[in-house]
Amino acid sequence: MLRTFPAGPVVTRISPVAYSVVGSSPSLWPTAESLQPAVLELAHANDVTVIPRNVFLNVRGEVMRRSFAAGRFRNEGLKRLQLVNRYFSRAEISGAPVATIEGPALAADSPWAGGYGHVLLEIAPMALLLESCPPETEFVTSAPRSRTLLVLLEQLGVAPERVRNITNAIVCRDLYFGERAVRLSGQVHPLARRAFTQLSGLAGRSRIVRHDRVYLSRSGVDARRLDVEKEVEALFARYGFEIVHPEAIEIEDQIALMAGARMLAGLGGSAMHNAVFAPPDCPVLIVQPRMMSVAMDVGLCESGRRLGYVFGDGDPFADRFVAPWSVDLGDVEAGIQRHFGL
Repeated sequence: MLRTFPAGPVVTRISPVAYSVVGSSPSLWPTAESLQPAVLELAHANDVTVIPRNVFLNVRGEVMRRSFAAGRFRNEGLKRLQLVNRYFSRAEISGAPVATIEGPALAADSPWAGGYGHVLLEIAPMALLLESCPPETEFVTSAPRSRTLLVLLEQLGVAPERVRNITNAIVCRDLYFGERAVRLSGQVHPLARRAFTQLSGLAGRSRIVRHDRVYLSRSGVDARRLDVEKEVEALFARYGFEIVHPEAIEIEDQIALMAGARMLAGLGGSAMHNAVFAPPDCPVLIVQPRMMSVAMDVGLCESGRRLGYVFGDGDPFADRFVAPWSVDLGDVEAGIQRHFGL
């Protein structure tokens, strides 16, 4: 172990409010114990094979403990590793790595490195761990090399030339790696809070018109389509919400819109994680399928922030992250009225 970052103080969270008859699965609501701050550990090892999406093999080819370092994936005896949208057995990842990094490197990755929310919450905050690494340390990730990634990392002190994007196995002679500062269980380490505060400074670069009421749309995203999405957006627009398509604007503008919001709503997904940039007293209303977890939203919430949900439903046997779903428009309107006092 190289360094341990203590857990932050225990913060009392306000329980979310549900405004729909459907409700969510009780197993997906966080417990007070699950949201207690966790210690963050930065480790160091030599001759580690780094595989995209947070998989590490030691010199004997064994899966190391911090592979998939979250919840049910944290398992030294893991038999199946999800890589590049399909499953590989351990035998399949024994091929020769494509390159070697001789100098120091910090691995910052996620099993879902292609999604914006995972870049924001799981990958970008890890940049602050470079403060505990040698000055020349490279930042290694399988997140696509997008403008958003590079802007976020540069705001956290990582120049673009220090970012090494990997798409295949690579050997790191001198590797630093650790727990992620935001975990799917809803635990949020103070390091992540510091990163979000630093990233909020990007709003100063934006000239976008700000709005008091903002609704974040998913209509430009193919996965997890809401069958009455147009009707839901029209409903929010009727109550004065500006309909925003986050994927169509730069990250600086997204953060600026959040900073200016006094009421924030949207469909559950990556875009709603931008609520970390909204004012602490800005109420947030999320419309999503009931089988999606709420733990991370609760953990990320500012202490005292009002968080509400309107739950819909879909095929219980389908993949809840991609399957189409539906919601009752009456529930949505009731949620708007009651959560925002409109």
